[in-house]
Amino acid sequence: MTSEARHPALVEGLPATRQKRFAVVGQPIAHSRSPEIFAALSRAANIPLSYERIELTPDAFTAAFEQARARYDGWNVTAPHKHRALAAADAVDDDARTVGAANVLTFRDGKATASNKDVGGVIELLRSRGIDARGAVVTILGAGGAARSTVVALGQLGARRVVIANRTTERARE
Repeated sequence: MTSEARHPALVEGLPATRQKRFAVVGQPIAHSRSPEIFAALSRAANIPLSYERIELTPDAFTAAFEQARARYDGWNVTAPHKHRALAAADAVDDDARTVGAANVLTFRDGKATASNKDVGGVIELLRSRGIDARGAVVTILGAGGAARSTVVALGQLGARRVVIANRTTERARE
């Protein structure tokens, strides 16, 4: 099957639609498998899109973000830019605000919306494993970005207490 036949937007007689454009941004970023994963999903679902890796230094983030408003439909955001993404967005969802970091930026009509999808991911993972956190005392090992999202998710699920064990007390308190 040719690519024209697989992608309805490219078939003669159908209205042309712009291919959606996405990226994962961070530093370092070469290790990310997101472009391959999204390419496979795009083929399987017959949805034309592009998904690329963008290595951004902290100093380059702001300029790239401003250009992305017109050029991309969305970014997945990883270290060290999750706090920058949150601060730069025009709108922020509740989970990103509570966590203090965004890992998804959606660009529409020149506006950027920041969200944090890790909270929902943790909730879905726990539910899929039959784990009920209501009233539980939970210990989290480590105080990195995933820990913040996990604490918020556990709070939403009704955990009674969350203890964070980390090498440094200061980082655990943050």
